[in-house]
Amino acid sequence: HHTPTSPDPAHPFNLNSGPPAIMAAAHTTCVLIKEKRGDGEAVLHVTGRDLPQQEAVVRFQRQSWRWEMVGAAADLEARRAREEYDRNPVVMTIRKLLQQSPGHRWEGTSKELLEAGRYLVRQPLAPDSQRLGFAIRNLEGQLLEYDGVGHMAVNRGTAGKKHTFYYNGENTFEEVDTLPDPFGVTPTHTLPGPFGALPL
Repeated sequence: HHTPTSPDPAHPFNLNSGPPAIMAAAHTTCVLIKEKRGDGEAVLHVTGRDLPQQEAVVRFQRQSWRWEMVGAAADLEARRAREEYDRNPVVMTIRKLLQQSPGHRWEGTSKELLEAGRYLVRQPLAPDSQRLGFAIRNLEGQLLEYDGVGHMAVNRGTAGKKHTFYYNGENTFEEVDTLPDPFGVTPTHTLPGPFGALPL
């Protein structure tokens, strides 16, 4: 069957052209969606009477002219989010500051953090202190989940904010299964593992 030329990835199973009875008659329906025509990867959406709805990322191999499984879409998205987090210059700077600070605790202003980024990772962390504050706020959940790092910020008026980053535990920023919570709760976080096969 075929789909419209402008698919809506949010509703992949509404893309089958023709009456709804076409999909209702099928035991299993698969829809392959690429964001751009020239993309090498696509998302395969699958649903059916005998299997749950699921999504997988597949990649086209030009040598064999076949699609190969990359992994479950949710797992791949989580892995890429973690890789993006690990490459973030703000994260790299905070890690280095905590590694070098007694008690795994660092306090300083936004300006000092910007300067630390230029020195420690040789990258600009943000265009200015205000946007650095927004970046840190967006990273707070991931800092706690991935590295067990807590953050507090105190507004000192015209003197700007003073940031405090702290870390509880023996982890030296290596991937572990359980990350301590500086607020007194110790949840268990499972880091993304190998991708499972998609049952069809």
